[in-house]
Parts: sequence; structure tokens; C-alpha cells
Amino acid sequence: MKKKVTTHESGTDKAKIAIIGGGFAGVSAARVFDNQYSVTLIDKDSHFEWSPNIHELLSDVKTVDNLTLSYESLLSCSQHRFWQDEVSEVNPQTNTIKYQSGLSEDYDAIIICIGHKTEYYGVDGAKEHTIPFKRLDDVVALKQRLETILSENTAKATDTTISVVGGGFTGLEVLGELHRKYQSRPDVNLRLIEQQPALFNARYRDVGNSITELCATNGIDLYLNSTIEVVKEGEIRLNNNEVLKSDITIWTAGTSSQRLADSGMFISSSTGISTNEFLQARCSSGQSFEQVFIAGDLANTQSKQAKQAYHALNMGEMAARNCISSLENRSLERYQPQVELSLLSFGSLNTYALTPYGCASSPLLAAAKESVFQLQMANIGRGLPINDQVSSILQRNLASITKLALPQLRFFTPKNLLDKSNLFF
Repeated sequence: MKKKVTTHESGTDKAKIAIIGGGFAGVSAARVFDNQYSVTLIDKDSHFEWSPNIHELLSDVKTVDNLTLSYESLLSCSQHRFWQDEVSEVNPQTNTIKYQSGLSEDYDAIIICIGHKTEYYGVDGAKEHTIPFKRLDDVVALKQRLETILSENTAKATDTTISVVGGGFTGLEVLGELHRKYQSRPDVNLRLIEQQPALFNARYRDVGNSITELCATNGIDLYLNSTIEVVKEGEIRLNNNEVLKSDITIWTAGTSSQRLADSGMFISSSTGISTNEFLQARCSSGQSFEQVFIAGDLANTQSKQAKQAYHALNMGEMAARNCISSLENRSLERYQPQVELSLLSFGSLNTYALTPYGCASSPLLAAAKESVFQLQMANIGRGLPINDQVSSILQRNLASITKLALPQLRFFTPKNLLDKSNLFF
């Protein structure tokens, strides 16, 4: 597709850039463009969510305000435009976007980073009778449901069983925060259901074994090698016909790419939209659309990296730089993912660092994970007015000290640190 420059509504000849989807990739992409470009960030929500820590809402370690930033405020200093709407269709041949509201707009270039949605894999009753755990709204709904069920069961002197489906990062962090919240309540039973025979693959098997041991010693029921056949209100039926009581079932078993109406012009699958090495969207003919870029979880790149926030931030910035280079007929950069490094918190029980070269566990790693959150949120918040930046940083740090650091001090005994600190190779 050849470069074209259209006239912005202000009457200037700035190239119009659309960024579809906020999140990590969308926000990082928007920051690359200066005021030489007319940039519109489009998202159905009004605020950015720090999704890697939404599980901490369950234990009240974090609040909604700690984890959100207004898109309009984030873009105010750069004078970019925020448009709250949902995109229903993208035509990559004409760079036209259609909205759910019925409006349509033409752009010179488009960056798509709409991410993934919850995937139920056709399990009977899963969508109707489980609570997803993908977005902040899901967690708020879950907390309200938990409070209702616990109140009702307490009045009836009945135990409450909470089931988490999916033993990946999300499922384990959810389970850990539920344990942090309810560990002093013998009437609350926690359960994890995972279809694989072990937590994690062979590379991280020692970490999986460590978490399995923590579950056993802390009264958490672990159902490995278990496939769910049917979910009903109040119960789960496994593939061996075992029926489990479950007052609340939380679904963290996986995600799939969100779809846009594109008339089959993109090469897309359940994992995302295929890109070339420059993050340009590949079309069904095998070529690439010069002015359409894919970033974040939606990008199905050659490297097949994990769906992690730091990859999304990196891809968003590179997609924006390549977008500018493409419009200016300059050479593009090849995308290379960063080395995989993940921090997994298992409530107050332990925290793990996972790398391709080895893994480590220590309660002290919780501070490292919290530091990543604090630093990255401050970095993303650079677009806020200075007074809002200071207020936001102070609020998050105060919450971290009072709700996470101080309660954790009681676990920081020499014996505890020694017992829970390990290196795995």
C-alpha cells in the first residue's frame, strides 16, 4: 500500500495514525509519536489497566485506583486524541476503521493491539457458570460474588469451596491471593484444576513441584491431569465422572485472539494475526500491509514469545517507530523479543523468578515484583500532568507499604527465608 497523507480535522497536513486498543502495547505506541502526527487512541474502556496485578485485588493488597490510569489524562500532555468506542471492522486495504457506534474514519496508518479474550474451549456450561479472570471488571464482579456466597454460607454454617480452573501463571497467582485472603478461615476450601499432569513444563518442573508442595502443606486441593466435562451451577464434573462441589468457579484456563471483521484479508488464527519481522500485518496473499502494524498479545510473530506485558510494551514502541519509518520511506527495524523473565507470586507463600537459564524462589522476590509494578506504572504515567503523576506515585507507594510490605515482615524470619529460598537449574 502506498503512503498517503490526508487532511486532519484541524486543517493541517499531519499524517493520521489510529491505535486500536490501549493496554500496554497501545499506550507505549502512542508515546512514540510527537505532535507532528495526528494520533487517535481507540479503546472501549476509559482507562488503562495494569492487568498483571489484578489478582491482588482479591486480597485487597491493591485497589482499582492503584491499577488504573485514565487514557484521556495519559494522552493530554502529548495532545493526542482519545476516542472511547469499540472497533467492529478494519479494512487494511483502505485503512478504514468502522466503529460499533456506526461511525467510520480513514487513517494513513493503523496499529492494532486489541489483545486476547477468555477462551472456554467448548466446555459445556463454562461460559455460563464460571467467572472469567481477564480484566479488572471480572475481578470486581468476582469479589462481589465471593462476598455474597460467603455471607450466605456463613449464615447457613456451610463451608465455601472456591475452584480455580487453569494452572498457568494467572491461575496460580489467583490461587495464591485467595489463600492470602482466606488462610485464617477454615470454612473456605481452595481447589485448583489443571488438565496437564504437572504444573509447568519440564523446563520449570522444579518450580511446579515447589508450588505443588506448598499446596499440600497449606490445605489447597490440587487436581492435576483432570479435564472438565461439564460445569453447572454449584458443581463441576470431571472426565472420570467425578462430581465436585464448587460454590464459585474461576476460569483462567486460557485465552484466544479477539477478532475484527476484515473479510479474511489478514492471516489470523486463535493465537493472533500473523506479522512479518517488522510487525506489519500479513495478508492472505502472503504479502504484508505496509501501513498496518500488529502489537501486543494479538501479534503472532515468528518468535512465538509468551504473552507478557514487557513484550507488549516493546512491540508497541517498535510498531510505532516502524510506522513512522514506513510513512517516511525509511528502513524498518526487525523485531527481536527480549529474554524471557517472569516473576510469579504465590500469595504470601513464596515468589518465583523464571528464566531460560534457571529459576529461583524467595519471599524477597515479592519486593522485586512490586518494584517492577511501581517503576512501570510510573513510566506509563509520564503522560499525566505533573501533579497527577506525583499523586499517583505517592498513592501506589503508600498502598504498597501498608498493604504488602508491612504485613509481609512477619514472614521474613531467617528460617523462613532459608527454607523458601532456592535455585533451580
